Order: sequence, then structure tokens, then C-alpha cells
Amino acid sequence: MRPVDRDRPRPMSLLRPADEILIRPVSDADSLGMIELIGAVWLSYPGIVFDVDAELPELTAPAGAFASVGGAGWVAERCGRIVGCVGVAPSRSSADWELLKLYVAADQRRQGLARRLTDL
Repeated sequence: MRPVDRDRPRPMSLLRPADEILIRPVSDADSLGMIELIGAVWLSYPGIVFDVDAELPELTAPAGAFASVGGAGWVAERCGRIVGCVGVAPSRSSADWELLKLYVAADQRRQGLARRLTDL
């Protein structure tokens, strides 16, 4: 039996628990997931009609839409499902940045996800 070298760094696992939230840059392939997330939030309000083509056409290619205005976006994913999103873009009226499309799924709220997304 080999002696244990306690000063030697242990290898870290590259695996993460399946239910851990992964925050990553948005891609245009996230379109459907973002539409599902934002649609669920909108439809939780009485009388709201969620019409992507008429009101939010940028959701059909979110990464391209953020990039076209000099911004960027991120999604939060859990178990392959987009459970949160946020985007930023330079403000047209000042040197500040504008927060865009901050949404968190109802079952993921009150856990600090929106703060994690806005702290990027």
C-alpha cells in the first residue's frame, strides 16, 4: 500500500451534479428554450398575449440580436432546460449598460438565480 501524500493536490472532478445550474453565454440555438421560459412568465399574467413574431422577434436568434446592438446574453440551464436568462446592451443615452430580458422560471425563483445572472 502506498503512503498518502497529503500535500499533493487532489484531482478535481470535471463532472457536476445533474441538477446543478449552469450559466453560459446564449446561443441562437437557445431560441426555443428562451421562448418557452419567457412565454411561461408572460402567460402567468391575466390577459397577456404572447406573440413572439409581433412583439419579441429577437427571440428567434437571441445571440445575434444581442450582438447586433453591441451586447451579450447568458442563459441558466438546469437538466437541459433553460430556467433563466439575461442580456445587456450599451445604453443609447449614456455610457451605462441596459439590462435586457431578465427572466427566471417560477419554480427556480427565490434561490438567488437572478442575482447570479445580474452579477455576470
